[in-house]
Amino acid sequence: MTTYAGAGKGFKTVGATVSASGDNNLVAAVSGQSVYVLGLHLSGAAAVVAVLQDTGGAVVRSGQMSIAANGEKSLPSSDSHYWAKTAAGTGLDLNLSGAVSVGVTLIYQQF
Repeated sequence: MTTYAGAGKGFKTVGATVSASGDNNLVAAVSGQSVYVLGLHLSGAAAVVAVLQDTGGAVVRSGQMSIAANGEKSLPSSDSHYWAKTAAGTGLDLNLSGAVSVGVTLIYQQF
């Protein structure tokens, strides 16, 4: 986790189910702004590998998240640290290694 100056900027959440192999958009790009991932919970219906990346294709959190069948992965939420940050002007994608239904709960800031 990395400390950052986002306190007081307001949190946003995404609740979604994604299932496409490859890139699944979670947060749209906004010119000049970065997405800061403050918390994440993933729940997979089958075994899959998930990677957080920006909409330009760059990996924003080192390491793949392997989810077992009917398994879960979490990055606990924080209001003073972030787990991943996109490049300015890019959004956030969740890249899946296969066409598996994955429930996503994301807590983030964008500024």
